[in-house]
Amino acid sequence: RGVKVCGDDHWTRKHRNKLKRGSQSHLSKVDENAVRQIRMLVKQGYSNMRVAKMFGLGKTTVNDIVHRRSWSHVSD
Repeated sequence: RGVKVCGDDHWTRKHRNKLKRGSQSHLSKVDENAVRQIRMLVKQGYSNMRVAKMFGLGKTTVNDIVHRRSWSHVSD
């Protein structure tokens, strides 16, 4: 078995420029423009659940986008 690497020695910390962020990832369901729209709609008073249904996402995903736990690299 190999050595478990964590913390500052993990490859994701050493090579941040190699990480695929946002719409570059094949797993993303939205793009940067949709993230801006999601944040705007919630700011205007739409509920996370309503916005989630509009974009085909889960309400937790919308909450994470709004609070910048995900897609934090996208500016308004």
